[in-house]
Amino acid sequence: MPLISIITPAYNAGKVIDRAVDAIVPQMDADAEWIIVDDGSTDGSGAYLDEISAVHPRIRIIHTPNRGAGAARNTGIHEAHGEWIAFLDADDYFTDTAIADIRTLIAAPGAEGVDIFYLPKTMTDMEGADARVVQPESPIKDGLPELEFWSSLYRTEYLKRADIRFPEYREQDVETAFRMLAFNRTNRIRTQHTPAFLVHRDNPNSNVHTWDPERLLYTKACVYAELLTALHGAPKSVRRNICGIMYSCIDRYLLLAIRNGLALPDRHIRTREVRKLGRRFFFHSGTWSTWAKKGLYAPLAMMSILAGVRDR
Repeated sequence: MPLISIITPAYNAGKVIDRAVDAIVPQMDADAEWIIVDDGSTDGSGAYLDEISAVHPRIRIIHTPNRGAGAARNTGIHEAHGEWIAFLDADDYFTDTAIADIRTLIAAPGAEGVDIFYLPKTMTDMEGADARVVQPESPIKDGLPELEFWSSLYRTEYLKRADIRFPEYREQDVETAFRMLAFNRTNRIRTQHTPAFLVHRDNPNSNVHTWDPERLLYTKACVYAELLTALHGAPKSVRRNICGIMYSCIDRYLLLAIRNGLALPDRHIRTREVRKLGRRFFFHSGTWSTWAKKGLYAPLAMMSILAGVRDR
């Protein structure tokens, strides 16, 4: 059994994944496997990934229909054989000593009692210039770590046992939901300030930069509503934080939808669903800030009704 499973979702990634391959392949040994989930690519990169796998047997390629990055990562979690999971997007890469550094980390005294190592992140542009390291905060406030999920290392048994998964929305996986689930279903978390093992490249062509704001806000509102249900036993501060984020998304969605016009059928449906979420959680406990957002929700919901989007 390998110690480390690296999970990468890949959609039309043929032009960007070579940097990751060049960094990881020289380090790979019996301690590591790399699972690349080809998420229904249409640019021929699926065949290219198969060629890479044929040369490097520690790389496994799984081909799936296009369902989004969240579903692809969930497939990787299900298929992982390693004791620990690291996530790597196709346009990012590992440092030259990443696997050795991870091996040292998980062999350290007390590591057997850890489910998540919360680690620094290294940020750079696509050319590898302007690199900077960002350290994790401690303590984590209101259940949401500031650094993205890929800066951490996760025990595979924990993710599977606690059913920690990414939301499966094609538009965007809203990875903050994964962070909140992972960091609020265990207290076996160790914050480390050792060098980051992953380098994140700011790719101007990634979906982070091409989201439709209205659809994204709708998706986020749905995801945070699901989180409130999933984390029903979490501390009040965590649930209030989730509730506040959800109402921010609801308010901003309604503002955009009203401004853009409510004639489109899809917008009608989404607006009804968003209003339903707003009503469902209106009396959920919150901070003064949360109640202010709820106060804004009420007139915005009424404006959308007056504009013609009525409940059936």
